[in-house]
Amino acid sequence: MTINRLDNRLFSDLVSQAIRSFGPTPASRAPGAYRYEDEKAYRLRLEIPGFSKEEVTLSAVGDELTIKAVSETQDASYEKSLTLPDTIEREAISAKLENGILELTFPKAEVIEPAPRNIEIS
Repeated sequence: MTINRLDNRLFSDLVSQAIRSFGPTPASRAPGAYRYEDEKAYRLRLEIPGFSKEEVTLSAVGDELTIKAVSETQDASYEKSLTLPDTIEREAISAKLENGILELTFPKAEVIEPAPRNIEIS
C-alpha cells in the first residue's frame, strides 16, 4: 500500500503510532512507519512514495512538529501535527527524503540529574 492510496485519517494514525512513544521498543508496528532508537537519537522513518523534497514541508513550533505533503501532479495532500516528547533537542531535529522514505532524526536531550541537596533543619 502506498501513501497515495491512504486517506488523511489513516496517514495521521500511521504517523501517530510511529511517534507516540519514544520508548525502548525497537520499532513501531504501524505499516510504512518505523521508529528506532540508538544511543544518541530517536529516528522516525515514514514511507511517502511519490512525493519530492519540494512537496514535503516540516515545521516545528513549540512542542509540535507538523508534517505536510502536497502533490499537485498526484492530487494528494496530507498534513499531521505531532506532539514532540520533552526528551529531545528540538533545535537539532533533522530530516532527509530519499527514494520515498522520509527519515526524521530527533537527537536526545542531555539529561542532567539534579545534585542532591541537604536541607538544614532549624
